[in-house]
Amino acid sequence: MEKVVLGGNNIVAFKNFLSKEDCEKLITFYNSKPDRWMPICFFGSFGMGVSEPLSENHGTGIDDAWINNLKQRFTDAMLESQGRACKINSIHAQKWHVGAYANDHSDNSDLEGNPSGWNDNKFFSGLYLNEDYEGGILEFRDHGFGIKPETGTLITMAGGVENIHKVTEVTAGVRYTLIAFWDYAEREYTQEEMAWREADIARERIYQSKLKKYWKYGYDDPLFSSDEEKYKEISDEELAIWEEKISRGDFEGIPVPLNSNKSID
Repeated sequence: MEKVVLGGNNIVAFKNFLSKEDCEKLITFYNSKPDRWMPICFFGSFGMGVSEPLSENHGTGIDDAWINNLKQRFTDAMLESQGRACKINSIHAQKWHVGAYANDHSDNSDLEGNPSGWNDNKFFSGLYLNEDYEGGILEFRDHGFGIKPETGTLITMAGGVENIHKVTEVTAGVRYTLIAFWDYAEREYTQEEMAWREADIARERIYQSKLKKYWKYGYDDPLFSSDEEKYKEISDEELAIWEEKISRGDFEGIPVPLNSNKSID
């Protein structure tokens, strides 16, 4: 394994973090239960909880111990690369089909640095499981470079405005990654902070649900489009129903993104 500092605000690559054979196992592992891939908040992208197919006959040898060992290696890499102990907020597999992309975003704030409901996502790590696709470049708006990591590479970085990033459109093949978001190990949140985060996430769920409806009907508008004319077919009545349901914690019938996280790379 080779550690390389790529630039930006401590964007670090661990090359050969996982062997190509193990990356292929992970892809097989996740594709063994295709109905568990769920659409998430970037157009053309799908996610799955990290351990969901464990009970299936996937023939890879991956089990709880294998997954737990990989999580520990992730944790050790975060400490080595970012210089402090971190804890996992969420971890999931992700695949990007042809046409999938993600606009410039921060994982914990808006593009001006105002905190979002995901402000506990202090750091990002992504394990890149294949490279037999075209497009899908991880680009950094303010640092002047983009990367297509080699199979088995782990990328770690601070996920806020210090490293605004995007994924360019996938033009051929399917792009597979294993993504984790991290907080400071010692960080705790007050009830007031938690309530604010939940309210902000609820607002974003409404917006993401609105976008998913448009995607269903063939629109491929950018996630943060400002062209309100593109959304004119969404009825005020339907949006009001969603808002009322979410306000009382009822998400049935509302397509909520995996881990409710709008920054999945």
